[in-house]
Amino acid sequence: MIMKYNEFVYLPSVFAVGNEYQIIIKFRKEAMVKIKIGDKVYCDHSNGVFRSSYPVHKISVPMSELDKYGKYTVSVVTLINRLAYCSECYEEESETFNFYPVPKDEIKICHLADVHGDFKSCMGAVKKIKGDIDLLVLNGDVVDHSGNVRNFNIIYKLCQAITKGEKPVVFSRGNHDLRGIYAEKLEDYIPTQNRKTYYTFRLGSLWGLVLDTGEDKVDSHEEYGNTVCCEYFREDEEEFIKSVIENKEYEEEGITRKIVICHNPFTYCIEPPFDIERPRFRRWTKLIGENIKPDCLLSGHLHTSGISEVGGELDNEGIQTFPVVVGSERTGNRGNVTFGLAYITLNKDGFNVEFVRNK
Repeated sequence: MIMKYNEFVYLPSVFAVGNEYQIIIKFRKEAMVKIKIGDKVYCDHSNGVFRSSYPVHKISVPMSELDKYGKYTVSVVTLINRLAYCSECYEEESETFNFYPVPKDEIKICHLADVHGDFKSCMGAVKKIKGDIDLLVLNGDVVDHSGNVRNFNIIYKLCQAITKGEKPVVFSRGNHDLRGIYAEKLEDYIPTQNRKTYYTFRLGSLWGLVLDTGEDKVDSHEEYGNTVCCEYFREDEEEFIKSVIENKEYEEEGITRKIVICHNPFTYCIEPPFDIERPRFRRWTKLIGENIKPDCLLSGHLHTSGISEVGGELDNEGIQTFPVVVGSERTGNRGNVTFGLAYITLNKDGFNVEFVRNK
């Protein structure tokens, strides 16, 4: 039976993590979900038991398989009454989606950061992009805060509007995502690797490292009310960076471009009280610059747009060895916001950045 689109709250979002895609879907009713690619079926289950009470469904599939077949079928069984014996449910429904992996030679990236839940202003800028989009990067503070679980909907709403479930997305957490009662549950609604919000990914000839600096002030700051422990989080993350360098996956055959994605441009020393963890962030910059040698760092957080070359405006500690692209312009008040994004064309010769505004 063919599924009607109104069964979805939002169309599937296909996130790239490691060597897999994590397909995240939100439905209107409690449901049991499967995804079929070729002859292989992947289920959202807990050790053999279909998940049905979860608000979103997250299913991991091999990147190579989805890239190969170029389509996937979502099958759903909506529950009437889940019982210990003889549960009642509706007939299975399904919908098939095309999927377009990133091209090998030239990749066009739409980079969004600091949306802060403002779908209208953000899409005003997206609609002014003159060209195709092969990859969507959501780079932090897409939600305004995590004080209401409905705030997470903006993630899927943007993915639906821009990718229609047909193109890959890379997600990076921002500092505002750590604020609110549902912040501790955010990992159930976004892509993670081993439940961590930092990871690597490989999309064709592109290799990427996603980092997460957590909050932007010391853990003891009164704004957080003793609810964060980001210093310990960043300590573990530094060990992860070292393990990536030890494994050298960024040197694998076929990789021609390397990028780092992080909401906070950690190479830049911001004024107090935001000047935290400078020794650690200097080490991160040195480790990444001397070993990975990325083409650029994609960031947001500063609510502005621009490129800082080595020795440029954002290199105020003289530690940069790679360009930093900040694509998160945001000025004005709600209802009269100027919002800017970065539209990046990446190929074997380098990259080109256009900054696009809604106005």
